[in-house]
Amino acid sequence: MNSSNQIFAVVFLMMLFLIADMNSVEGQNEEIRWQISKTFRGNCSVQTKGKCKTDCLSEGFKNGYCTRRRRAGFCFCSTHDFTRGNSSVHNLV
Repeated sequence: MNSSNQIFAVVFLMMLFLIADMNSVEGQNEEIRWQISKTFRGNCSVQTKGKCKTDCLSEGFKNGYCTRRRRAGFCFCSTHDFTRGNSSVHNLV
């Protein structure tokens, strides 16, 4: 096997590993999107955030959160414990 064939073989293998890794990450993102989308429940505002958290806890979820909106957003239950610093959700503790 000459050097140009060796280089081609190495590049080809690297491309295969890269494609496999990208598919793995995409699958994980799909799973996270599915978990969040299936738990959305109605509007969530200052008046209703307590009910959202109570409902979520009573159904066995770890917590209930509001998405950040100026007036009202979506409430969702989650098995994950997001932090207050998360840019997309707001902890209702």
